[in-house]
Amino acid sequence: MEKLDLEGLTKEELIKMIKTYSRLFLALDGFWFLECENELGYDKALKIDLDVWKKYFPYEARYIRKKLDLKKENIPGIIETLKYTAFAPCMSKVQINEASEERGDIGFYGCPSLLAMERSGRTDFTCNEAECIFEEYSKEFAPDLQCKMIGGPPRKSSEDVSCQWEFTKRKKDE
Repeated sequence: MEKLDLEGLTKEELIKMIKTYSRLFLALDGFWFLECENELGYDKALKIDLDVWKKYFPYEARYIRKKLDLKKENIPGIIETLKYTAFAPCMSKVQINEASEERGDIGFYGCPSLLAMERSGRTDFTCNEAECIFEEYSKEFAPDLQCKMIGGPPRKSSEDVSCQWEFTKRKKDE
């Protein structure tokens, strides 16, 4: 088998490939979680899933920053790097609402994982648990940052934000 010649692909082919791989990345996570849940129950599967993501997400941040030569630190660095996270290309939209030194606000729309959970009628699914994952991600940029989910399920419409995250500096007394 010949090696895939990425330089020979058109821009449209590259975009399609990136979106496909992004979707497959989330599908793998979903299949893995569902199998874990089937074997161990929801609570144990969620704990394992979060533990894995807490290790993966900072690794991804470091890798993306290095490979794309991204230099911004603190909150602007988080927002800049999240634009390139592996799951972003399969979202229908990534909306940056703020990226200042004091506050960052980024929303993801059309999340395939959330859409699949909503279609299957799963009401126990929420993204709130992912705050700890984004907290770990933020430590790659500054140790005094915190993250809070400010939008997401349950939603009134699939057009609403899938998840929206706010990054701020931790107050000195926290």
